[in-house]
Amino acid sequence: MENISKWLRVHIGLSPVFQEKLLATFIVIFILWVARRVVLWFSNKNYTDIHIRYRMRKTSLYVVFTIGFILIGRVWFEGFGSIATFLGLITAGIAIALKDPLTNLAG
Repeated sequence: MENISKWLRVHIGLSPVFQEKLLATFIVIFILWVARRVVLWFSNKNYTDIHIRYRMRKTSLYVVFTIGFILIGRVWFEGFGSIATFLGLITAGIAIALKDPLTNLAG
């Protein structure tokens, strides 16, 4: 691993801090991709209705994108933690306020 880091620093000019952030970004993307694949596999296995599968695909995409945006933002931007906390609290408040309508919509 040290040889790869040294090669990237010498030949491409990537600092060790930038390399860590890049690696963390790839790890986040990979974990979220695997998580979405598991959700889609589960939905395809357990649901035969194409409308439910479509909603699961769309919802999983939106959730993975949002979580990825927040996590990658936290990796790259120092002040992003307070924004992520703010967005998390707002989202939780909206989810609590809209619990009954969302439950009725989901079935």
